[in-house]
Amino acid sequence: MSMLGFRATVLGATFLGATAIALGVSPAQAASFTGFASSPTGHTLSPNVADTTKGDIRLDSVTKNGQTLTEFRYVTGATIIENGTSLGPGSSDHGDLTVSDPFLVEGPAEEMPDADDVVASLGNNNLNSIIDTEEGDSAASIFDVYFSDPTQTFVFWERGKNSALKVTAILAGSAGDLNPTLGGSFTITQDLWTDTGIMTTLSIDTTEIGGNNAPQELGTYGLMYDQAIIGLRLEGAPSLGGPDYKVVGVVPEPLTILGAGTAIAIGGAFKRKLRKKGSTKA
Repeated sequence: MSMLGFRATVLGATFLGATAIALGVSPAQAASFTGFASSPTGHTLSPNVADTTKGDIRLDSVTKNGQTLTEFRYVTGATIIENGTSLGPGSSDHGDLTVSDPFLVEGPAEEMPDADDVVASLGNNNLNSIIDTEEGDSAASIFDVYFSDPTQTFVFWERGKNSALKVTAILAGSAGDLNPTLGGSFTITQDLWTDTGIMTTLSIDTTEIGGNNAPQELGTYGLMYDQAIIGLRLEGAPSLGGPDYKVVGVVPEPLTILGAGTAIAIGGAFKRKLRKKGSTKA
C-alpha cells in the first residue's frame, strides 16, 4: 500500500469514528438502544388540589448527561397489537383528581382502551396521565405508539419503580399498522428506574391504585436509539411485573447536531485535501 493510500485509510477511519462518536453510534454496530439515567425530572405541581399526588403534574424538563432539555415530542398515533379480550391488561389511567383539576389535560380512565385512549393518555405533558398494566394478568399488553416527528431520544416514567418495560424501535409504519418494521429492543428493568428528584421523590396516585393505598413513587429512565425513529413498541407482560408508564420523545440537543455536522465537515475537508495531494503525484 502506498503512503497516500495508507493515509487515506487512516483519515477515513478517523472521519467515520468522529461521525460515529458525534452520533453515538459504533461503526460496526447494528442499530440499538443505549440507556441513560434521566434525573431529575423538572415538574410543576397543580396549585388547585391539596393532595398534589392526585392532581395534574406538569412535565417541564428532563436531564440527559447533565443537560436540561425542555422540548418534547408527544405521542400522536397508536396501534393496539395485543391487550386481552375483556378487561385489558393495559389500561388508560389518570390521577384521582385530574378530571376536576383544570391545570392540564389528561387521558381517560379506561379499562379496555382503544388507540385514541392510548394517545390521549400519553400525548400530553401531564405526568399523572399514564398507561397502567396488570402484573397478574395472563395476557400481554403491547401498544405501538408513534410520535409527532422522528426522534432518537426518549424518556420514560414508571409508577412504583417495581416493574420492567420492554421497548422496541419502530423503523417504518403508521398508526393502525399491525406489522410495522421493527428495530432493536431494550428492556428497562426494575433496577434502572431512578428517582425523579426535585427536593423529594415525585409520587402519583391514580384511579387504579384504589382504596387507601399510598401514592407510589415515580421512577424515570432514558433511552437513545442509534438513529431517529418514528415510534416505539411498548410491552407490558406478566413476566415484566405490570409496568405503569409514561413516555415522551425529546428533541435532540443542539450540541449533538453541531457535533455531527462538524464531524462531517472535517471528513469532507480530509477528502478534499487527499484529492488535492493525489492530483500532484506523478
